[in-house]
Amino acid sequence: MEQITSNVYVENGVRGCNHGFVTTSDGIVLIDTPQKPSDALRLKAEIERHGPIRYIINTEPHGDHWLDTLDMLRELPEESFVPGHGPLCDKAYLNEQEAWIREWLAYVKSAIERGMTKEDAVTALTDMTDRYPMDVEQDGMAPMVMKMNVANIWDFITGEGIHSKA
Repeated sequence: MEQITSNVYVENGVRGCNHGFVTTSDGIVLIDTPQKPSDALRLKAEIERHGPIRYIINTEPHGDHWLDTLDMLRELPEESFVPGHGPLCDKAYLNEQEAWIREWLAYVKSAIERGMTKEDAVTALTDMTDRYPMDVEQDGMAPMVMKMNVANIWDFITGEGIHSKA
């Protein structure tokens, strides 16, 4: 666990997603939780040295990405960010993240325009698997994550599934 300010602590070298906590006068705000029980127990012991947990904020599964949030982050006065995955970054990384998301959107939109079904797209759209590194200890999960990304973006573009307005 790395202390990055007087009251912000982050761990970004474990499988799943980055997690950390903020110490406040009211107690601890835990942001994201480890996926492995042994990591969770280790984090619990670390937190207990700083105070009681008052709030837990879990940011998964990815509702915080995709483009409006990136614009909002650009407006903040902060220059450093703790992403959900990977090392700490600065505002310049927001542009890289936006380009990556737009590429994914175009990739799936192209499949829709070519008349592919969602099921066919999920099965066939794997070209980008090797272009983006996976999170810590998750290299073998790239094909499954690719399929989940395609399905999620398909639903986002079409307004179906988890993005249904109904």
